[in-house]
Amino acid sequence: MGTARRAVARYGADVPLNFIAQEAGLTNASLYRHFSTREQLFAACAEEDLGRHLQATADAEKEAKGWEAFERIIRWTVEEYNRNAALPIMLRCLPIGAFPKVDALHCEGQARLSAIIDRAKADGEFRRDRWIEDVLLILNAHEALAGGPLGQPGGRRLVELLLDSVRVDLRPHTDQPPPSVIALRTHALDRLAVWGPEGNVSITANRPND
Repeated sequence: MGTARRAVARYGADVPLNFIAQEAGLTNASLYRHFSTREQLFAACAEEDLGRHLQATADAEKEAKGWEAFERIIRWTVEEYNRNAALPIMLRCLPIGAFPKVDALHCEGQARLSAIIDRAKADGEFRRDRWIEDVLLILNAHEALAGGPLGQPGGRRLVELLLDSVRVDLRPHTDQPPPSVIALRTHALDRLAVWGPEGNVSITANRPND
């Protein structure tokens, strides 16, 4: 199923099953014996991925403080999306109710995230005027951002903004950019170029010092 994830991440949800079979070194008949539709294949992949997410949630729940549990599972989720961009694409293709196990895993993950947020609020570290819907909204934005021109550095910076936006933060503020901003700035500058008479001229000389 790793081949299916890579194909979907690269070519999108409409990638044909016969292409996935070819990339996996299988005959069409062999693949169709297990999965007669793309949705069935996507559901099998999603079950594995969501099961892994629940295990990561269980590990995060062991943290002593609610905020530490929240931060841990959010960072894990973002890195998982960076490694496995196919999961949100596949989930969008699965009609609610068509694959009850996927629905159950998805709902359990959100319920446990909500419980972690409640713990963090009870500890006084999560803003009481922020909700799980806000967290999911920003995670959805991360999905689009990580696949765009700013790439993973942009996605990671968005996570820092998410954490800052929901935390009751008593830490002193600083005018120095954090590492996530430096990484984003470097990534952006690496993509920029000035078109001069001799062709593309890199401006990476203006990159911030490491």
